[in-house]
Amino acid sequence: MENLNSIKKGLNGTQIKLIGAFLMVFDHIHQCFSITPYEIPMWFTYLGRLVAPIFLFLAAEGMFYTKDRKKHLFRLYIASNLMGIGSFFVQRQFPSDIGLMNNIFFTIFVGCWFIYFIDELIANIKVKNIKKIILDIICLIIPFISTFIILSPGAVFLGPVMLTILPNVMICEGGFLFVGLVIAFYYLRKSKVLCALSLCLVGIVSFVSSGNAITVSNLLANFQWMMIFSSLFILAYNGKKGKGYKNFFYIFYPAHIYILYILGWYLAK
Repeated sequence: MENLNSIKKGLNGTQIKLIGAFLMVFDHIHQCFSITPYEIPMWFTYLGRLVAPIFLFLAAEGMFYTKDRKKHLFRLYIASNLMGIGSFFVQRQFPSDIGLMNNIFFTIFVGCWFIYFIDELIANIKVKNIKKIILDIICLIIPFISTFIILSPGAVFLGPVMLTILPNVMICEGGFLFVGLVIAFYYLRKSKVLCALSLCLVGIVSFVSSGNAITVSNLLANFQWMMIFSSLFILAYNGKKGKGYKNFFYIFYPAHIYILYILGWYLAK
């Protein structure tokens, strides 16, 4: 009876994260087993479309409630770089046609980077601190400059180095759309409806940008728009953190991807 009443009151952040972790396993099974003789149903990756928005939304919440923003950013930065290094060595040791570009830590880091310096800029404008205003603007421009350098011709060597050192808005999981979602979720956090609508807008844009007509076959082929269904979890969020399990998610995310990738590599032999 207690659990039923809890459900009626909505889901806390930890419960939503656990649901997201469960769904992401399906998505990564589809990704990592794509080179094996086993045919994995497409609905595995359909379920996975719900995952990223869940974690982006809760990352925005975490940025609001954290007691130490700098420490929070640093932790995300370290996690994203460690995963980048880990993915590099795993792929080197077990080479396959699958590219391990998964790194939602980096996307969240970039989104929180913008949030931090936008808030700093607003605060410094109010007190008319010119030096800090200039510094904040420079920090907000850095992701665009690093993106330009990474994407520029001849940056074959600089690209990977910049990718692990400086934030950028394109060479990260989900690109600028996901980074924009983190920012939108943060500044619209007082209204779950507006957060859900912003997610639906991004889902629509992701499909329309493909240039395909709206048909059942195209909707199933270009399935990123299915992220809009994670708005149900946003609307069900009760504003409470829950138990957290912060370290669990930092470990589970890269660990399960590497395990599935290596398993897929063995099954493909």
